[in-house]
Amino acid sequence: MEKASGELRQLQLFELDVLTYLIKTFDKYHLKYYVTGGTVLGIKFFKGFIPYDDDIDIAMPRTDYSKLLKIIQKGIESDYIFRHWSLDEKFKYSIIRVENPNIVVSEVSNPLKGESFPSVDIAPLDGAPVGKMQRNIYYKKLDLYRALLSWYYFDSINVYKTRSARDRFLVSVMRRTGKIARVVVNPMRLKKNMDRLMARQNDKGSKLLGTYLGAYRKKEMLPADIWGKGKLYHFENLQVIGPEKIDEYIHDLYGTFKIYSDSEIQSSRHYSIKKKV
Repeated sequence: MEKASGELRQLQLFELDVLTYLIKTFDKYHLKYYVTGGTVLGIKFFKGFIPYDDDIDIAMPRTDYSKLLKIIQKGIESDYIFRHWSLDEKFKYSIIRVENPNIVVSEVSNPLKGESFPSVDIAPLDGAPVGKMQRNIYYKKLDLYRALLSWYYFDSINVYKTRSARDRFLVSVMRRTGKIARVVVNPMRLKKNMDRLMARQNDKGSKLLGTYLGAYRKKEMLPADIWGKGKLYHFENLQVIGPEKIDEYIHDLYGTFKIYSDSEIQSSRHYSIKKKV
């Protein structure tokens, strides 16, 4: 399959610029990281972006993530913007996002999303309790925090996304009652509590490591040896660090990987990209 073309390829290349900058920053401050998600699939099957992928994700062991957060809280000179809820109360996510503010992206397939920027997301890589019961309680707490935040940010839920009947019902309820959430939910307190809960897990001694707040939740929590010490891989024009056992990572997280047809790719996403004047 050929590389992406048109505005999707432009978006990929702008994001690749952000990743290039971040790798230099991580090297400068001796911070450990792993590329994750679709970026790992791209490494395995395409040696670069999946032709229809539109993002880059990174996970950092909690210790390194905390170090990076302290660095950016003190101030870091960059052409890019580092975003985190501790720096901007309006930032709704529980990760660090690094954006190119000079390029404006509009996703035509999701008009409610509004304008965004080429970016790379950095999530903390945390452990989980050893005991099954304690672990399930931990996951339920995170699910509750996550649901309350989604309720508070009801007007940013993608209503065009394909969902199960159960999830469609929940989204409908959230949107109808969202104004109540704006009164009873404190998003900053939720994010602080969620972050403290995850940070208490020992990322160095846990048998499981992962980014539970990712799209696949429990499936994101993988055996620690899959991550290992990390391994260098070729991605586009870069050498990046990914999980040591890349095949096991893909199998445990995704099972099988489907390569979509050109028609499916064209119908899935469409962008408008412009540079700020």
